Amino acid sequence: MLEVAALGLKTLKLSTRKLIGWHGYALLTGITREQEAARVKAWTIALDAQLTGGDAEISISRLVLTLMASGTLPDTPALLMLKALHIRVLLWEIANAGYGSWWPLDAISARLSRRYWNAARAEHRMTASTPQGPDNETEQLPAHLVALLDKECDEVLIPNIVQRAYNLAWNRPSAEKTTLDESMDGVVEDFAIGSPLDALAAWYSSHVLKRGLVGYLGSKRAVPKESVKSDLILAADTAPPTSQARTRALVAQAVVFDDDRATHIAAAVEELPSYPSTPSSAKTVQSHRARLINLVGDAPVAADVWKALTLAKCHALTKTSSIEARRRAASVVNQALLPEASMTLLTFVAGYKVLSDFIQDPLLKAQSSQGLERLASSLRMWVGHETGRRIGLSNKARGRIIRHCLDASKILVGLAEPEDIDDGYVSSSVKDDD
Repeated sequence: MLEVAALGLKTLKLSTRKLIGWHGYALLTGITREQEAARVKAWTIALDAQLTGGDAEISISRLVLTLMASGTLPDTPALLMLKALHIRVLLWEIANAGYGSWWPLDAISARLSRRYWNAARAEHRMTASTPQGPDNETEQLPAHLVALLDKECDEVLIPNIVQRAYNLAWNRPSAEKTTLDESMDGVVEDFAIGSPLDALAAWYSSHVLKRGLVGYLGSKRAVPKESVKSDLILAADTAPPTSQARTRALVAQAVVFDDDRATHIAAAVEELPSYPSTPSSAKTVQSHRARLINLVGDAPVAADVWKALTLAKCHALTKTSSIEARRRAASVVNQALLPEASMTLLTFVAGYKVLSDFIQDPLLKAQSSQGLERLASSLRMWVGHETGRRIGLSNKARGRIIRHCLDASKILVGLAEPEDIDDGYVSSSVKDDD
């Protein structure tokens, strides 16, 4: 009863402020502009902290209170986007608690979120068209949130993402009551994520990246479709700067895009976090072999990012005319280890492309046969087990990939010739293309 009464009084106070405006409220209470600016700043910090798990006593009533308070703050594009997320998190638990009479809440919260999302888009367009000057203190949206705002609300705030936002606010495991996903689960541990909207952008980027990589594997064509290209580009555009999500998206472009792969690799390397230089590391970088392959093992990056980028660089080196470069790429692939337990979708795609390409070149196949044989076995086991089913590949696509890995293994042990198998993309007719 005390909690309900306190919430009612606070709601009445905030509603009065909203109805009569700041000037009328200032006349009634004597509040100054400095106090109002401090109040806005304090509530902005409180909103961000609450939705990122900073409220140890979070509850439905406290979320209602902060949502009411956000209604008295200036309607910036970022705040309106935050309101859309706030509403979904607020009503998520009630809408999914199993109460039959509450089932319309999910549709209602989606409609309200959509309204605020569209309002944020309109506010951003108006702000972007206003000339910037010393008197204009409106904060501009960062580029990754602009790209996110261009997408429809229902496309961004999907159940998989809203559940993770709810888990973050309530300090629960990221994958609780949803599907395990290494890239999405790692968002909450990324130091580049500084706000709930950054987390939302990183989750969406990871979701789109997974969709693009699965779409690439599901296609029977060696050249990625336009939908796959647009997904990989969108994943990089919506990811927060210096985040793991952006690094992973750029590495995925270096892996999948055959055109100008060297440029994509350079962009991905540029995004990697820097590390302190030491005399020993400087000596290593100056060596001829290190300059040739430019391995990224010394930088503090995720293991799957490092492995995928290394394989992409090996792939790029095989397209050069340098015999030493091709020999070095084959040597690295021959020593590469992609154990099934630590493989991710990104490393799987990188390994699958290397396997499909190297097996068609007699010299590369001979120089890296041991590594390719291990790679074919790991890829076949990964896609054939629960991990392969979990990424969303169809049974037809998984069967095609498994057959290609088996055929590659037969070639590597001398039981078949390269011309007896296809490249893993054209084993079925075009009309059956996914």
